[in-house]
Amino acid sequence: MDTQNGNKDIRVAVDKNQSILKKIQLVIPGFRGYREKEDIRTADELLRSQIGGVLGRAVSSLTTARQNAINFNKFGSLNFIGNTISVVETFQGDIVHGQQGYSGFAPAIQVNTTVLDRLYEYDFEFVSKCKEIADTCSQLENVSGMQDPDILASLNRISDMIKDAKRAWSQRIETVEGIKE
Repeated sequence: MDTQNGNKDIRVAVDKNQSILKKIQLVIPGFRGYREKEDIRTADELLRSQIGGVLGRAVSSLTTARQNAINFNKFGSLNFIGNTISVVETFQGDIVHGQQGYSGFAPAIQVNTTVLDRLYEYDFEFVSKCKEIADTCSQLENVSGMQDPDILASLNRISDMIKDAKRAWSQRIETVEGIKE
């Protein structure tokens, strides 16, 4: 199954990689829900890793931009590039190393798979925001033809995009934490 923007749906990959034991677990009453939630949790982990890679690409582009700014005497933007790198790295860490749920056999908070699937679909939009950040950062790599005000304007745009992505991530976390049956 493809998403709207051509990315593969990670849930399909998780389903395809089910061992015979997992398939048996899916037919055992009382165990099926546990198994399905564990698979969705695995998909969430893969998605977080994917987002971490995308934001890592953004950091790499910004690091290249910083080195090129030094090479081309664009010293007025160095501090702002460094600050942006720090913000992206922190955000990347929040996503990759953030708390994840554990489904367990008798969890305190029960989440049905319909709600989890809806959250997962929401995450695809979040991934596209992160890709937009990385793409915009990559445009800064070649600062040789740019003036400091143009570089700063691009960094401000990236900063706004990061704020939007952080807000979306916070809303996702709040939604997950607020789900109780």
